[in-house]
Amino acid sequence: EWQPPARRGAYLGPDGGEKAGLVKQVKDLQRSSPEAKQAWWTYCDDSLGGVRDPGSHDASILRYFLSSQG
Repeated sequence: EWQPPARRGAYLGPDGGEKAGLVKQVKDLQRSSPEAKQAWWTYCDDSLGGVRDPGSHDASILRYFLSSQG
């Protein structure tokens, strides 16, 4: 049965949902400690024009940040 788009679930996009998983990892990392949150904020301020929403960035950027955090 047809449902409005908001109830069908999110469109995964061309990366097959990889970005959604990376966004979750960045958010989880931020919640894990104040230091991790500050690391994300510093990276955003220094390299991403101050945009701190992980969902606003490409998967490659999120992968790079996560790999730099160990």
